[in-house]
Amino acid sequence: MSVNNTVGQRKMTIFNSEAELLELLARMDAIIAACADGSLEFRAFHQELGHLHGHYALDGHESDEEERMILDRHRERASLGSSVCLKK
Repeated sequence: MSVNNTVGQRKMTIFNSEAELLELLARMDAIIAACADGSLEFRAFHQELGHLHGHYALDGHESDEEERMILDRHRERASLGSSVCLKK
């Protein structure tokens, strides 16, 4: 996915801002918590989390340099969702 968002003079590939990334990570945290407390079935959990991980390329492979720096600041949080989603 290459969105190429432009905010002022900045050009980010996936996210418009760090705040948008943090909103996504909060959504991922909520999905993980819902599965852990039993309010979300595993199949739905895996589908929702996998969609977010794949759609937003949280490993940074489609990001520009600025976005990779932002992802690096939140790597631990993003990698939790990635590691859970990649294990079937």
